[in-house]
Amino acid sequence: MVHRKMIIATWVAIAFAVGTSAQSPPHHHALESHSIVDGSQRPDLIPDSTMYRLFFLTVSTGPNNTEQERERQAARLTAMKLSGTDRVQVMMVLSDFKTRYKNLVARYNEYATETLKQNAEPDNRIFLQQQEDLVQSTRDALNRVLSVSGKLSFDAYVQNEKKRVQLHTIGGQQ
Repeated sequence: MVHRKMIIATWVAIAFAVGTSAQSPPHHHALESHSIVDGSQRPDLIPDSTMYRLFFLTVSTGPNNTEQERERQAARLTAMKLSGTDRVQVMMVLSDFKTRYKNLVARYNEYATETLKQNAEPDNRIFLQQQEDLVQSTRDALNRVLSVSGKLSFDAYVQNEKKRVQLHTIGGQQ
């Protein structure tokens, strides 16, 4: 039971942290609207691209992963009931996602830091579009490499996870 609560808390924390702090300047939040979408009540209100992004961030591991990360990923992939081949394919695609996402965030952070030094507001629209593109390209890669049953299992699992998410939005951003 404690493990399940930790997973739910992790989803909530990631939904909030990834959806807000990395995407918009930290000030002005007090002036912007805040809303919560409870996936247990309305999973249909959680966009697929947001859910896949959260899932990829939670389950992916990079090249220098820890034992804890490998165990967490193995537990998720086991729950999906993927074949051995599909499991290996998912692990490779998610590792690539993690590397590309970290690079994307690092580039944005460099840009934002330089922009803030010039007393200007960073424009996060390009970052948000690149993030969406990365999520879509990762989904496309999974669709290319997974078996038909693997695709169905993977998608069903991610869609079902929407029920465990509370998506916090600030100013309309997720």
